[in-house]
Amino acid sequence: MRRLYNEMFMASDEEEANRILKIGIKNLRVRNLLQAPNLPTNDPLLPYMRGLAHEFGKFIEHYVQYGFFSAIEKPRNELEKKAQQALNAYTKDKYIYDSTQLGPILYKAFLVLQEPNSGHDFLYWNPYIESTVVTGLHPALLEMIRHQYTFQIYSFIEKFRLALSYSSGIKINQQIWQDACDFASIHYPLFGIIANQNRDLDTRVSSMGLLHLIGEPAPTGSTLSAKVLLRYETPDDDEMSDSDLFAQTRESNIISRLLTEYTIVHPYANDGMTIALLNVVNIQSLIAGVDKFVKELLAKQAQDYDDLPPYHLSLILFMSGTENQTVTRYIQEWRKRWGAMRENKKFDYYQRCRLSVSQRIVGKKNWEDDYLNIISKPEFETDVAILPHFIASGNIGNEFKQIQNFEADLYALKYPFIEMPRCLESSLSKENERSRIISNRQFRIASLYSEIGARFKHENTEVGKEHVVVSQGDYAPWINIVDRLHQKSSWVVCIDPSIDERLISNKHGSDNWKREIIGFASGLGAHGELNYTVSTERSSIRDIEHGIKEQLERIYTSWESEDSKKAAQLLVGASRKLSGLSLVKATGDNESVRDLIGYTLVRICLPTLTDTGLFLCDELISLDTFQHWFGSAENKKRTDLLRIVAHLHDNQCIQIYAQLIECKLAKMAGSHLEKARMQLENSLHHLIECFHPRQKGKRRFDQRYWWAQMLRLVASKSVVAAQDQMNVSTALERLSGGYFNINWQAMAVTFWTDQKGEEYNADIQWPFEQGEYQLQIPVYSCGSKLVQSICCEKKEINLPQANTSIQINTEKYGEQPESADNVEEIIIPNAEEPVEPREYPGASEKSEPESIDGEKTDAPVSDVKPTEPIPDRIFLGIASPNREIFWEFGHNDLTNRHILIFGRSGTGKTYAIQSILYELGLAGQNSVIIDYTNGFLPDQIEPEFQESLKLKTHLVRQTPLPINPFRKQQQIIHGFDPIPEDSQTVGGRVTSVVNSVYSSIGEQQHATLIETIADGLEQYGDSFNFNMLLEQLQEQNSIGAALANKLKPLVNMKLFQAEDQDNWKKLYGEINHRVNVMQLAGVPRDLSRITTEFVLWDLYDYAANSGDKNTPLPITLDEIQNLDHRLEAPLGKFLTEGRKFGLSLILATQTLSNLKADQKDRLFQASHKLFFQPAETEIKEYAKILEVSQGERASQWIERLTKLKKGECYSLGPSMNPKSGILEDKAFKIKIMSFHDRSIRLKV
Repeated sequence: MRRLYNEMFMASDEEEANRILKIGIKNLRVRNLLQAPNLPTNDPLLPYMRGLAHEFGKFIEHYVQYGFFSAIEKPRNELEKKAQQALNAYTKDKYIYDSTQLGPILYKAFLVLQEPNSGHDFLYWNPYIESTVVTGLHPALLEMIRHQYTFQIYSFIEKFRLALSYSSGIKINQQIWQDACDFASIHYPLFGIIANQNRDLDTRVSSMGLLHLIGEPAPTGSTLSAKVLLRYETPDDDEMSDSDLFAQTRESNIISRLLTEYTIVHPYANDGMTIALLNVVNIQSLIAGVDKFVKELLAKQAQDYDDLPPYHLSLILFMSGTENQTVTRYIQEWRKRWGAMRENKKFDYYQRCRLSVSQRIVGKKNWEDDYLNIISKPEFETDVAILPHFIASGNIGNEFKQIQNFEADLYALKYPFIEMPRCLESSLSKENERSRIISNRQFRIASLYSEIGARFKHENTEVGKEHVVVSQGDYAPWINIVDRLHQKSSWVVCIDPSIDERLISNKHGSDNWKREIIGFASGLGAHGELNYTVSTERSSIRDIEHGIKEQLERIYTSWESEDSKKAAQLLVGASRKLSGLSLVKATGDNESVRDLIGYTLVRICLPTLTDTGLFLCDELISLDTFQHWFGSAENKKRTDLLRIVAHLHDNQCIQIYAQLIECKLAKMAGSHLEKARMQLENSLHHLIECFHPRQKGKRRFDQRYWWAQMLRLVASKSVVAAQDQMNVSTALERLSGGYFNINWQAMAVTFWTDQKGEEYNADIQWPFEQGEYQLQIPVYSCGSKLVQSICCEKKEINLPQANTSIQINTEKYGEQPESADNVEEIIIPNAEEPVEPREYPGASEKSEPESIDGEKTDAPVSDVKPTEPIPDRIFLGIASPNREIFWEFGHNDLTNRHILIFGRSGTGKTYAIQSILYELGLAGQNSVIIDYTNGFLPDQIEPEFQESLKLKTHLVRQTPLPINPFRKQQQIIHGFDPIPEDSQTVGGRVTSVVNSVYSSIGEQQHATLIETIADGLEQYGDSFNFNMLLEQLQEQNSIGAALANKLKPLVNMKLFQAEDQDNWKKLYGEINHRVNVMQLAGVPRDLSRITTEFVLWDLYDYAANSGDKNTPLPITLDEIQNLDHRLEAPLGKFLTEGRKFGLSLILATQTLSNLKADQKDRLFQASHKLFFQPAETEIKEYAKILEVSQGERASQWIERLTKLKKGECYSLGPSMNPKSGILEDKAFKIKIMSFHDRSIRLKV
């Protein structure tokens, strides 16, 4: 097993590592650490460790019996709990820490370790581990896996919902799932190990799925390789799939995008290109990126040109011997696709491409000399040299750094895993060093293991203090190589978590000369962990200055040549303060030079922002290098620039000032302003949502990704003093958890080339609104004389800040929830606090009487629910900022308990109905759905809704309705005894229902049907039914026969059975099925409408005779535009008289256009209304309703309604002011909360 252990550390991928483990698993030796020699039996830590061992045994038993995924559900919870108790006891209890000798035992528990050499004993008591394999049986990794699965499930659901809500439509494919997996990848199950007697901290981790290899094992001296054994297990013809070979990743997208940018800046590259890839780590990403670039380039050329010569692409790959096998396999698979280009149309674009791949081997010991020797050869010339993942983490050491203690984070979505760069310290001796925090304290078990390591490394560590693991990397070994690459390549692209402009600007042996043309971007990679730089020496800053001068002479023809020269000198100097690819692009086409002029003028005109806090950074960023920020935006049109200013306040919270700026350098035109406004508004809408600080009720599944984006941006641009590093690192860690404040502003700056103004003009302001946030966007217009004064006379211009801004503050850090109103939305059971299953109101075990459809029911009729208080408030959703909006269902001042839901198909109406019924059910209130639209079939119902309320569906086609449409109902007149209907009235009511659907019934048929029904009732009494009616009609003249033919389909469907007068009492009374669905699926549409009307008449009769205003009877109807809305119809009666009988309507509709004015008026009497995004034909109607109610122009409401996304709506109705307790009839934009979040909200 010892040699196989070492081979595992040489595995090239997860599959190979697992195969090696499979071969060696039989020889794996399991040691009981609690049977270590000389184990002190009175050690104070021992009871904790025995409890931990006991729970681990239970976990293993469950795992063996039911499988891993079952085991991580429940047994894992107790295992995590015991692990935390033991670790806390060791690291936080001073008595135990001072007294125990079991620290090394606890440190080694659950790990796979290297077997000692023959003749050597296992080192139980040494406080270090040379290397280890962490498996899914380790509590630290189990905690991460638990949160990983939670994140993946939630993010996958949210991705689909987001895709389905976009009006433009998004293709749902495997990449959606891959993104969720990338975000939830685990890289550090433990944040390093103490590796030797010198107490060195080793953070080298190789992650292979559920196997994580940490450190470096001692050499075995054996020459037998497990790879020989693997040959028997791996088929020789095992081919790689296209999806595995060409799978697009965030890293491959960087490569394809940069190669495309290169062809734009250097048009000659449209004929061919040579690319060098050094330090090959991920060959798959390179192949996928190059393939995407070639495919898109050749497709574009095929559109523009008929006959072009082949495209020549040459790749030079540098690799070490250990990588050679994997790289060779991928290259061979790629070559197979080239060879199949004629037979397989998928790869026919390679017919127009000539590809060559060459490999260069670099040794492990003398790698620097090998690189320099190869690069220095005369024949080595490349267009683009790519250097990925080269600043080795920890190559100059790792250390534990003290940090402020961590407050428990109850927010369950803990991915993506954030590696936090530390700010550069203002020390010349460390200018080539970069460090980052690789530990993540929201994962408590792994963090506590790190605390053990901190105490092993520094024995005098104070008990209770907390630390983070800081990994330090050094750029210095690569300086000569990067310098030589700049001499031999047009572009040098560095991709690494630690790279930045300051590093790449340094040149070996020169204290004064700095590399000047550098582009920079951050936050790329699978979970936002990568930065990249693009730099060049083929063009100089003087070349750019000359290009600026030429452009100025073309733009401002009236300027003197000397003025253009002065301006170019000033602009090229100031342009170095821009972050992005602007400078690099300006080495190419004229349009990029023009952009650089405009962006630099903006930079010059921006005022310095002062703040009382510790200054961190002030950067103007060109968003061309942050296109990944807008990948999820519905509208990809973005603005040019983003200014980020950051200060640290009170050593705790970082305040971000974010200003979006759109710049236009052109002739004056209204179209430019229109485009600028659109770009600013699109960017504001998207980025405000993405970079929203942590707040109650505000949540995205990928929030941590966006918080990490802001963190990397601030950290990579900030330089701090050594004494401020701990406070800044603490604040940045909090930023990564969403604890920061941000202030948003925006402006448009136009430099009109055909206007001569000497001062800027600020007459235009654009209003912007997002939810409850409002902002004025100023437009500053500058003429040519002002530009001349700025550039030639160095006139100081400070464009004033806007009078309004959007300030969004986070919730208080460390504040723990005290009630359901101030808890995070998603919490999963944690190890410290198991959550018991929720018991819903009224749930109990009962006997099993007959149900309305002849089957057993869960509650006896005699045990219907007791009189319960009316639900006070029904939670609808969240309005910004974090105000919960309710349907004030039980408030005495409510005019009625009807809610009306408007919106086009697919906007979330049905989900909202289910949410309302869910809240009603959990409050002990039963509801009934009459589904004649198939919207509430079992496969349309949300699982949480179905399971929580034990929803029961009564399929009418299988079990007819136990109601009698011909029963003589009671007419209720206040102050008098009930008056039974006569036979003629019943005939008129039934005929009215039939006529409401079959409008072709003439007057004679109408009269005949009434008389026939009346005669039948007189003759047969309560036993009269549709079969008898059909027989009597068929016996009559032609009029009766025609009616019989029309009614025959209804009769033949047999939709009604013998009446059960307790029907409604059962439905509204049984306590184990809070929602009952009368399901009319399989019934033709016209017959289902007739049936629905009969059901409503029956319910009205029950309510009028048995109901009262203090016993609500909620009834749900969707697509109500298809029902009878006349005053004398049941729906009209429900709306006008329903409150006094307890009737509560939950109605939904797509359209109002087919209703008459009085019918609309009755609908609008519903006290509460929800407006989802309407169809274009209905939007004006909805806007008028809101205009009358809220006093704002209909045009404003049209704009607001149009922008609603799926699940968003405007809630209009009485809403209790949380401060005054008074009902206010206001409109709020809300997001309907998901069932998952609702259940969490209720649990806490």
